[in-house]
Formats: sequence, structure tokens, C-alpha cells
Amino acid sequence: MTKKEKELEHEKETLQMMSRVSKHAEVQQILDSQESKDSWQVAFYIMAFAAGCLCTTALMMALNIVH
Repeated sequence: MTKKEKELEHEKETLQMMSRVSKHAEVQQILDSQESKDSWQVAFYIMAFAAGCLCTTALMMALNIVH
């Protein structure tokens, strides 16, 4: 290989590596946003469960008072 061919090969490999790093960063950003979305969803389900328990307890207490 001539010096020019080696330089072109090195440049090509560098561009490929930069492309992979860029794609990896994009995927990591998507995963990070998905994780934060999942944590909010878990918190929502916990709050909904707690609210359901409170409503059920209040209803049972109201029925016991009436009965």
C-alpha cells in the first residue's frame, strides 16, 4: 500500500468508528429516556393502587356504619 492509500484507509476506519459512536450515543439516549418514562409509570401504578385501597377502606367503613 502506498502512503496515500494507507491515509485513505485510516480516514475510512476513523469515519466508521465515529459513525458507530454516534449511533451508540443515540441508542443510549433512547434507553435513558425510556428508563425515566418507566419509573414514572411505576410511580403512577403505586399511587393508583394506594388510592384504590383507600377508596375500598372508606367504602367498607361507610357500609359498616350504615349497617
